[in-house]
Amino acid sequence: MKTSGKSYLIKPDQLARRWRTSFECARRTLEKTTQRAVRDWSLVQGSRRFRPVQYQLEYPRLKTNVYVDVKFGPCKSAEGNTCVVIYATPVQWARAYPLNKESVVHTSLTQLFRQFGFPQCLIPDDAKSLTQGKFREVANKGQVPIHPIEPHHPNQALTEDTIREGSRLYRRFMHARNIPIAFWERVFMYAFEIRSHMALGLAIQEGECGATIDSGNTKDISHLVDFAIWDWCWCLSPNRSSKDGKQLCRWLGPSFPIGAALCFAVAIANGQVLQRSSVIPLSAEEQNSEPMEEKKKEFMEALKKNLKKKSDGVSISEEDLDRIWHKYNMPISAIEDGGYPQYAQYEDHPQEDPRHKIADDFEELPDQESDPVEFDKYVSAKVSFNSDGVETFGVVQGRKRDSSGKLIGHYHKNPHLDTSIYQVEFEDGKVENFYANQIIEGIMMNVDDEGNTMYRIREFIDHQRDGRAVRGDDGWYTTSSGLKRPRKTTKGWKLLAEMKGGETEWLDLSVAKEAFPIEVAEYAVANKLVS
Repeated sequence: MKTSGKSYLIKPDQLARRWRTSFECARRTLEKTTQRAVRDWSLVQGSRRFRPVQYQLEYPRLKTNVYVDVKFGPCKSAEGNTCVVIYATPVQWARAYPLNKESVVHTSLTQLFRQFGFPQCLIPDDAKSLTQGKFREVANKGQVPIHPIEPHHPNQALTEDTIREGSRLYRRFMHARNIPIAFWERVFMYAFEIRSHMALGLAIQEGECGATIDSGNTKDISHLVDFAIWDWCWCLSPNRSSKDGKQLCRWLGPSFPIGAALCFAVAIANGQVLQRSSVIPLSAEEQNSEPMEEKKKEFMEALKKNLKKKSDGVSISEEDLDRIWHKYNMPISAIEDGGYPQYAQYEDHPQEDPRHKIADDFEELPDQESDPVEFDKYVSAKVSFNSDGVETFGVVQGRKRDSSGKLIGHYHKNPHLDTSIYQVEFEDGKVENFYANQIIEGIMMNVDDEGNTMYRIREFIDHQRDGRAVRGDDGWYTTSSGLKRPRKTTKGWKLLAEMKGGETEWLDLSVAKEAFPIEVAEYAVANKLVS
């Protein structure tokens, strides 16, 4: 069977005869379609039976690349999972699949194909579990190529910001709702699901959400809006639908991939995670009643006790332990008594304990005077440097250390006496070292007199006009003396400027012409906007 994306076994003239159409129509058809399962009859011999299923044709083809990464959790979860595999696209869509061990990562790829379709290609890092073995076999079966990024160049992954922001959202949920660490993977999946359905206002999204862009259909959020993560609720079992059969539980998001669209995962007091469609929020009377407060207290005490029992004797495979240690240089542990839960609330929620009060004692944060190393004002600053006439932008990553881990140089309040050395990462991923006074100079080149960040224009890349713009046939006027002269106006015209920091912004032609006359003239001539 022919397995390449384009098949040249079928010629335009053959297709034209078989379909009773013109040669040009057949040629255009072959250019705009694929033939992933066309058989090469010259290789068919004897009475060999054909395979009844063509896997590469089972699911739709997505017009996007999908980036892949594996993240390990802080412990083995209540459901026995140690890590999640994340599939993400540049338009801020992502889906996380929990795994009990990294070696079965290929099962998540099968789920991705079945639920969403075949991407144009998979782009993982250089991990063997994502480039070899069964993972590659499943990808080859669906005719999806794997193009790993270059080792030690994470900036080549266009979805690093998607994974980073989704991970930050996960941590905010864990802290804000005081969720037990044993349910970390459920919160992780929920965070990426809601972020995939957010219209973030990014240019790449063009006003849509990531899930809508990748699927091509307007997405529905009914399964995400009735509850907040870790809300108190009631669930009804299928065999006990009476009022007395209600069971107090806490909401953990959609029940990926079990059940229908409105089937949810809930945690009950014994530490189990159930999948139920009949999930009911607590009424206002129940939330404020003293008996319910007592039930909530008993629920959390029982949950903590049962989670501790589950953690006793939990073991993680040596394969995953070695993988975590070599990749992240950190150990992984079970749910210890001292580590449950590790998250403190920092904001109120309408369905949390109304007796909760903000503590008067706050941890004293470091400041520049008491601890200049901990409170480093240059870290994460955007700097600009000019090298051989080319201006480049970078971000300060932190202080440079020697082979023994000690900071190089010494901090001083006077920048001229500060010998600290900093590492700066540029847009192309290159990392270079600079002294503190060079960092200050780079910051000053990037701000105006009021301290606002100032990006210089790299070039103009597009233009547009509205109804106020002067049309070609109305571009002249006649003076009182009868002379015909052109109308000199910039009203209604805008130019799209690409900044050196990578951002784009529409500027009125009057502003652009005054600030960047040469660049505007070059763009107008190149695009034949002037005669």
